[in-house]
Amino acid sequence: MVCEKVILVLALIICFINPVASQFANNYRTEHLFPRQDLSGNQIAKGVREAFNNQSMSTTNHGPAMRPGVTGSIVRKPQGNIIQLGPSSVAGNWSLKLMNPVKYLNLTFYQSEDAVFGYGNLTDNGTIEHLTAGGTVVGDELGMYIIPIVSQNLYRMWLKLQPGYMEGDYILSGPGVLRHGSLTGILIQPQHTVVI
Repeated sequence: MVCEKVILVLALIICFINPVASQFANNYRTEHLFPRQDLSGNQIAKGVREAFNNQSMSTTNHGPAMRPGVTGSIVRKPQGNIIQLGPSSVAGNWSLKLMNPVKYLNLTFYQSEDAVFGYGNLTDNGTIEHLTAGGTVVGDELGMYIIPIVSQNLYRMWLKLQPGYMEGDYILSGPGVLRHGSLTGILIQPQHTVVI
């Protein structure tokens, strides 16, 4: 009786081990070690050239830079100095005219480096709505949000700046409203910085 129990336990163990062992054997792969070679710089360069069919991947000149795929005879160097432009100044009082339909904005902008912010009002068919503004100047372009204080409408504007003038496009979005149009603006009074 004891012998039968031992045989039964061994048989159960073998039954459980056999599927696990066969699964392990199916999922197990032997990785071969990378052949150990002592590769010198010349051997590595030769291997890379062969891999790219002896095509040149870059051309070098006497300068410190590499120019991929460009022969030395057609490399052009810029002449003169390159001047990096800072953000345009938009600080001051502006009058903007929106088209589709016609609306007028009077805005006072302040500026801290590339950040533009301010306040103003929107006149639409005799109704005046107060609003706030915020945006960013990059070079001579201004991206701006105009947010009326009372309504849930939002004006998004993309403007090209020139001294005393701006023009561009806008999108008006709000509950049940989606409209786009163009606008122009002129500087009424620049804001002067007082240094103490």
